[in-house]
Amino acid sequence: MKLSILDQSPLVYGKSPQQALQASVELAIRGEQLGYTRYWIAEHHDFPGLTCPAPEVMLAYVGANTSTIRIGAGAILLPHYKPLVIS
Repeated sequence: MKLSILDQSPLVYGKSPQQALQASVELAIRGEQLGYTRYWIAEHHDFPGLTCPAPEVMLAYVGANTSTIRIGAGAILLPHYKPLVIS
């Protein structure tokens, strides 16, 4: 069975955004070690409890720290992008 991880990089009370992003990278690395197939980021905007609203930035960070797990965005919120970015 293929398993995936869905992450939103939650901001935990008492932790910095940097620590939350590092926790997401550690989650992806651990998932890769356990044989998970994909690591998904769910896009979000204007939600104070989540760290990074830009999946392209977060996926670059996760991708730079993993080697075999496939990464992707679970959704694109069209009003937040110019058409050139989506195509």
